Amino acid sequence: MRFFRARFSTESFFGFPLTALVFLALACVWLFVTVVQDYLAQDLLVAADVRIENLLFAFRSVQGVRVFYVVTLLASPITGAAVVAFLGVALYWSRRRMMALLGILGFVGSQGTTAVLKLLFHRARPDLLLRAVSEDSFSLPSGHATQAAFVLGFLGYLACVRFRGLWSRIAIVSVVALGVLMMDVSRLYLGVHFFSDVLSGNAIGFFALFVVIIADQWLHARRGLGAYPVRVWMILCAILVAVLSAASLFYADASPWSDALPRPQTRAVAPQEVMTSTIYHPPEQVP
Repeated sequence: MRFFRARFSTESFFGFPLTALVFLALACVWLFVTVVQDYLAQDLLVAADVRIENLLFAFRSVQGVRVFYVVTLLASPITGAAVVAFLGVALYWSRRRMMALLGILGFVGSQGTTAVLKLLFHRARPDLLLRAVSEDSFSLPSGHATQAAFVLGFLGYLACVRFRGLWSRIAIVSVVALGVLMMDVSRLYLGVHFFSDVLSGNAIGFFALFVVIIADQWLHARRGLGAYPVRVWMILCAILVAVLSAASLFYADASPWSDALPRPQTRAVAPQEVMTSTIYHPPEQVP
């Protein structure tokens, strides 16, 4: 009984805060495993994926494509690497070097995990006719969703450390959740990901975030905040440069304003076509 009572104590990080974070991390693992299981078994979630894509395709407009394209750019690999690099430098100079190290490792680890899983699952993206922009990589899991969950979550964690009021933290969590939701919707609206892709990406990103928070708070409680030699930071900077360079080479989003691309599909879809579990194909134009 003493062990369970200690796990729900609010007097230290090793009580209820640690218990809640571990529970959330395990929930992310469960979500990811469930999504992968349904994908491999071609279960109900896969059918829901196609229906959601058809539904969003039916409501697509040129203005909506442009708005959500701007949203999706905010979680591009280049943007994410730049934000994490800036945070790392800022935290380093403010003598919060452990937090900077954990943030960089969490970002690189989550993005690396996503890249490896894309190659492992080899899932094709939605049909070309449903895409408003071009993407060349595999679909599962979504790298944008992973990055949005981790980067926005890490920014929210830094804000929560600074602002300790209850309502302030509720507002911060709400803003982070809204930002991640907008990013997920943008990937679905543009027709470049399935619903299960963004779910699995969120699970990876938030799992990395919770691990980083646990490690940071644990080391802070144990007073394990030693300084790191310069060579460690040189290696981390080299890793960030490598990630940024790879992103600039492989990030192939085509602008929806480009005249070389066909205009986004905006033809109305009948209700019976939206609810079908097969990809909707607009009829060929008869000359």
